[in-house]
Amino acid sequence: MTGAQEVHNRIVGNLIGELYVCLKTKECQVYPSDFLVYIPECDDYFYPDITVVCDNVEIAEEKRRGLDVLLNPKIVVEVSSKSTAEYDLSEKMKCYLKLNNLQNYVVVSSENKLVIVYTRDKDGDFKVKTYSEEDALIGECKIKLEDIYRKIGFKAKKEK
Repeated sequence: MTGAQEVHNRIVGNLIGELYVCLKTKECQVYPSDFLVYIPECDDYFYPDITVVCDNVEIAEEKRRGLDVLLNPKIVVEVSSKSTAEYDLSEKMKCYLKLNNLQNYVVVSSENKLVIVYTRDKDGDFKVKTYSEEDALIGECKIKLEDIYRKIGFKAKKEK
């Protein structure tokens, strides 16, 4: 889907910056939403908001409309809104979780301070952790919620 709200774009920009700083000395690349990902198990293509690839970038032999098509993301981030949350957490998530190299599927709310991280464990199963007050752990990067939501205009809920 092309085009997004200002809040969505600000969150994506904030996260790309934070992930880049965390991973800049590693063999990883952080890509914005223009990198098409192919999921063979679903025979479907997606443009994640953010994609992280570590080690070698694997590009599909067949190009789609002349575009490079990524096969091996390690981390996929989707910034969701009211209109996209259901899809991001259902059909799209089911496909992403089938990717063999994927270690984290991350859904970041643009409506409130909430980050949901699905992490593959050593047995290949995904465990879910939600972050609404504490720093989010995305891969090996510990990112403050305040940095993800910098200049957004809403505050994290405080426990009473």
